[in-house]
Amino acid sequence: MLKRLLNVVRQVSIADSAGAPIEMKTREDILKNIDKYLSKFPDRNGDFAIGCRPGEYSDDTLMTISVIRYLMRLLESKSYVPFDFRTFIKDLLDVYDEDEAEKGVGRGGLGSFKEVAIFKGGDKVEYQMKKNMERVEKSKGCDESDEVYLGTRNGSGMRLNPFIIVDIPDKKMLTEHLIGMTISTHNDVVAVIGNILMVNILRALYDDKIDSRAIVNYSIEWLKGGESEYQYYTMDLDGTKKIFEMMVTKIPCINTFSKVVSFFLGYLTKVDNMPNCNDDLSNVDIDVISIKHSPYCVQKGGTGLHCSAIPTVGWFHYLIKNVSSCKTALDALKRCLLLGGDTDTIAVYVYPMAHVLLNRRPGIGMDGELPDYIMRQMLESNEGLLEKRINKQ
Repeated sequence: MLKRLLNVVRQVSIADSAGAPIEMKTREDILKNIDKYLSKFPDRNGDFAIGCRPGEYSDDTLMTISVIRYLMRLLESKSYVPFDFRTFIKDLLDVYDEDEAEKGVGRGGLGSFKEVAIFKGGDKVEYQMKKNMERVEKSKGCDESDEVYLGTRNGSGMRLNPFIIVDIPDKKMLTEHLIGMTISTHNDVVAVIGNILMVNILRALYDDKIDSRAIVNYSIEWLKGGESEYQYYTMDLDGTKKIFEMMVTKIPCINTFSKVVSFFLGYLTKVDNMPNCNDDLSNVDIDVISIKHSPYCVQKGGTGLHCSAIPTVGWFHYLIKNVSSCKTALDALKRCLLLGGDTDTIAVYVYPMAHVLLNRRPGIGMDGELPDYIMRQMLESNEGLLEKRINKQ
């Protein structure tokens, strides 16, 4: 299993390292310059770039490494193990601290969790819980509104790719830990539902239980609840809601369960009705899936994917649904990057699973991997180095 997990985290690091140098560039800029940016990764600027040279990965890969550690311990248990908030947050913190010690400087990125990772005023785990409570307070009143609160970040789905490989057959335990891992840092029902849908898709695609072109309908069927012809790996809608309601007593969340389910049903129906995409996505009404654009990109006079769970989950569904029209691995990566904005995160969501699917295609050969001129720029995507970092505990 470790060898297969190493291949997954390698693809995560590749997608992350390719997307990070152009993070928050506009779609319009990337459309004009994508070949130049991939031929030579541009220098990174700003807080997200601290401690990260072009070709190095960001917090998305760090988080993935911590999840691998967590899941490997979980698999070693012989009986039911309840989710523990402190243990999971400590895993995230350990990876950050080890990375900072190795590099001599804290790696840029880490999103909203970075503030917790660099906190010096006491117990960092308690501080994370305090931040969760502050987010709930900030969103106060949203539960009385008919609208879904969109203040959450990208929903932590970037760290879920280990579930491509890891099989936890106990549905209740899988669902509990998946919800716990989500709300520990992204305490929003939007993130919970998005991550449940994503893990079911990753497992079903890897096990060849569904066709990639059917994944939106696969998620819609789960959201409807009740009997289905499909096989799911988590608890069903009602079972998931019961576990969520148990866990939210300890970690309060933004939004209400039923409202978010209803929203996703309508939203994914729109995604499913979108036309099949061409390689630069120019035939797609991007606003339907993106909903709103990154303020960083808007300030530059352009558009780009916002750091928000809903559009990130939506684009994950759409791009995987259309992966069969990609001729090469480079096509799959480019489609992610051409969205602009949060390029590293959407690439990490999509590319590892796209890589699995493309390399099942008979006779794809070298087209199933990225070209050498890109791979030569990858500074941290060596399996030996990644194995060392996973095992460094």
